[in-house]
Amino acid sequence: MNKITISEEKIINIANNVVDLEIKVPKLIINVNGKVIINENIMHNNQITINLAPNSNLIYNRFSFNSENLNVKINGATHSQIEYNHSLLTKKNTNLKITYSQSSNQGICYINIKGLTKQKGEFTIEADGIIEKNTQDNEYAENIKICTLNDTQNVIIPNLIIATDNVNALHNATISAPNKEEIFYLQTKGISQEISRKLIAKSFLIDNFTNELFINEISEIISKEV
Repeated sequence: MNKITISEEKIINIANNVVDLEIKVPKLIINVNGKVIINENIMHNNQITINLAPNSNLIYNRFSFNSENLNVKINGATHSQIEYNHSLLTKKNTNLKITYSQSSNQGICYINIKGLTKQKGEFTIEADGIIEKNTQDNEYAENIKICTLNDTQNVIIPNLIIATDNVNALHNATISAPNKEEIFYLQTKGISQEISRKLIAKSFLIDNFTNELFINEISEIISKEV
């Protein structure tokens, strides 16, 4: 895995690579070609634009703690595929806006967002899936889940903006507290209620990822802050 720190650049090209990315600039354009995996532990508020080349395949894993404003724009291409996995933990007011636009054919986009609130934390998450006219055989799915450890107000705004009838598009949005049955089950194993809630919350955030190195990197932060 290559580590890339972006401190000055405004545009980066990534092709056929696995990258541990650190973004220190407020705005960045990422051009993706071939098969790419990006892991990013977000340290700053930022706005990124992802341009997918035809036939490209991107898995983008992101984790953020106490980010306030994040904006993601994804531009699909013919036969492009992206899986965007983003877990967020916040004790503040956090805004996330993600937009996927597809003007070509046979593109695939999966958006998987999991947010966990604690103390005064709350989310406003807006996801727009835009499939333009005269396109065929595209697939778009967004799955947004917020788990609350407090009583603040959270907002999910899922928008499907579809201008063709030849598409498979869907969205799912849920806001809920940790499952009481799961907490009760752990308590029957001798685990306190507080520790049970922490274990469930940590699992909720980590479950968005499969990369072991990335999971190990963010686990310490989650364990400390949940």
